[in-house]
Amino acid sequence: MSILALSRLLKVGRDTLSPALANVTPAGSKSGKPTWTESQARAALEAAGSRAAAGPLKDQKLKEQIRQLKLLNDRKAGTLIERSSVVASFGRIASRLAEARTQSESQAPVRMVGKDIAELREEVRRIWDDVGRTLASCAVEFQGGKK
Repeated sequence: MSILALSRLLKVGRDTLSPALANVTPAGSKSGKPTWTESQARAALEAAGSRAAAGPLKDQKLKEQIRQLKLLNDRKAGTLIERSSVVASFGRIASRLAEARTQSESQAPVRMVGKDIAELREEVRRIWDDVGRTLASCAVEFQGGKK
């Protein structure tokens, strides 16, 4: 498509589209003039920082209104989790894992002294089972009521 056709399709001025396409290899030519695809034009506009890459302003406004309504519905339903709450939960999880690691580092070597390969493998399995249990116990951080 020509710059004129693309500018009409994307509802963006030629003065915005032309510079964005300046370094883009044309997909072809028509009547000796370069042509580009819609996807090339959108990518060029996006790379140039143009809001037109996301579609017409009306579409952008509609998408934003839908996003806001979804947020409102999630907030009303109690399913929206604040970022600070998630960060705090991950902090508590990291603390539990650090405790499990410290305990494992202090106890496992003592249990491993003088063991054969099969017994060492069993000890490693026990360590990983402890890690799994610790992680499973952290699930409470993300169950209902913790917001």
